[in-house]
Amino acid sequence: MKITYLHGLESTQGGPKVQYLLDQGHEVYAPALPYKTDPQLFAKTLAELRDFQPDYIIGSSMGGYFAYYLCRLLDCKGILLNPALQQRSFEMAVDDSGSYTPDLAVYLGKQDELIPPADTERFLKKNYKGFVVVVQREYGHRTPYEQFVKIVDGLG
Repeated sequence: MKITYLHGLESTQGGPKVQYLLDQGHEVYAPALPYKTDPQLFAKTLAELRDFQPDYIIGSSMGGYFAYYLCRLLDCKGILLNPALQQRSFEMAVDDSGSYTPDLAVYLGKQDELIPPADTERFLKKNYKGFVVVVQREYGHRTPYEQFVKIVDGLG
């Protein structure tokens, strides 16, 4: 399966989650995302994903914000991990013109104090009319590795 993994604002490219995807035999595109320094980052990422044509886009926090809009533009299934949909520490230019409604699975940490899960659920109910599954788990903003493994192992 072809999977794109978009890291969060305070994270870096690669790491154990990306390595797990590779170890499971997936073709992975996991770019370095300089959110704060590249105003064209969303447009560049969109162009790269049009070439890569992923089966899934997985995004964490700010990466989840990107993933939401990329999925809607590319008609690609998404897994959003504590996505920064409702609030972010700074604003980034995204193309919000996507009209596709692909399946989305959204995983929220019940103890997330950075992005309250209730705010994310309100955003999705108001702005997304496609099939979305929201799952809340007993953790904070960072999705634990063990939880990530369970999510990935459930992909079809």
